[in-house]
Amino acid sequence: MRTATAAVPIPLNQAERASPLDAVPKARAGRLPLLAFVADTASETAITEGAATLGIAPFRVVRGGIGKAIQHLGSERSPGILVVDVSGCDFPVTRVHDLADVCEPAVTVVAIGNSNDVALYRQLIQAGPPNTSSSR
Repeated sequence: MRTATAAVPIPLNQAERASPLDAVPKARAGRLPLLAFVADTASETAITEGAATLGIAPFRVVRGGIGKAIQHLGSERSPGILVVDVSGCDFPVTRVHDLADVCEPAVTVVAIGNSNDVALYRQLIQAGPPNTSSSR
């Protein structure tokens, strides 16, 4: 079973008012709303079903992990939401920093993988932008 390793949170006050479609960041012109790089069929199915449930279209799911995402985004526009699989990656935090070097600003990155590691989760959260949500 795949588990989400890190995601940029939606501020609580927005999440309470938002419908699922409102919670999805809007992609700029020429950008896919969702692009996913996954390692297996189960992840591909989960992303496809989740995108359909949320009404996200168009979207694209590509077989491959974070390395393939870095290669692809070196020459293509970044999506609004980018899902990358870090399974089997020896240094996922370093690779997330490499990914940030090729992504456009304001991309929401969701890292998925087969590791249930709190320390990795914390490192990935620290690698992202500062948390701007209110703790109230």
